[in-house]
Amino acid sequence: MFRCAECHGTQGEGTAEAPPLNDFLVLPPEFIESQVRSGPENMSAFTEAEISAEQLTLLSAHIQAEIAGTNLVSVDEDQLEQGRQLWRDFCMECHGARGQGKNDFGPPLNVWPPYSVTGIIDGARLPLPDMPVLSVTDDELRLIAAFMHSWAANSIAE
Repeated sequence: MFRCAECHGTQGEGTAEAPPLNDFLVLPPEFIESQVRSGPENMSAFTEAEISAEQLTLLSAHIQAEIAGTNLVSVDEDQLEQGRQLWRDFCMECHGARGQGKNDFGPPLNVWPPYSVTGIIDGARLPLPDMPVLSVTDDELRLIAAFMHSWAANSIAE
């Protein structure tokens, strides 16, 4: 649809040119629309002449219904509790109990839309100022990501 797959992949899995769309819990229509219109980073902006408002609404609905969340970790309650415990052990001291940020160096992580699973893993692996190297596996980071995404799921349900 609208040649998005050329850069984002046929299933929204991402490519070397563009980030994945399938590892976000949700991508609100307003966020999708602003990204399409503003053209963040290496993406071209699309004008109303290129993608009408009606087409953009359909594109947003397609991403929400068919793509967003398809790469998320499916977890049961025990695994979610493991993610919560890993959060407490490795993240809460600097980022707060619900990712609200804490101290002068722990930025908020409970942003909207929520970070992608890939973004969470990369954030824990890439050298960042004041960010310690975490001795956790990618599977443990996926559990942390699932726990973080539960904040958004709870917000949506409320």
